[in-house]
Amino acid sequence: MKISQILIMLAAMGTLLSTGGMYSSQAAEKSRYMGGEATIVEAPNGALVNAEVLETGPKISYLEPTTEKVANGVWCIGGVSLANTTVI
Repeated sequence: MKISQILIMLAAMGTLLSTGGMYSSQAAEKSRYMGGEATIVEAPNGALVNAEVLETGPKISYLEPTTEKVANGVWCIGGVSLANTTVI
């Protein structure tokens, strides 16, 4: 091997070793997807789900058809299909 190749390899190895401690391999808090805490409850249909699903579901979806006035001459219709409909 040539000296220049050895120096390049040593520089690469030094870079890898010196940056090893810069990036944490541990999250501060365990995700529920990776063994973290999750409160399991039974939904009205009998499904076992994380309690957060039952808490946030009604906040992010329409439970019945709804028309909301967004601005003068603009309405948003929700709850009749998968997506909202905007009427101008």
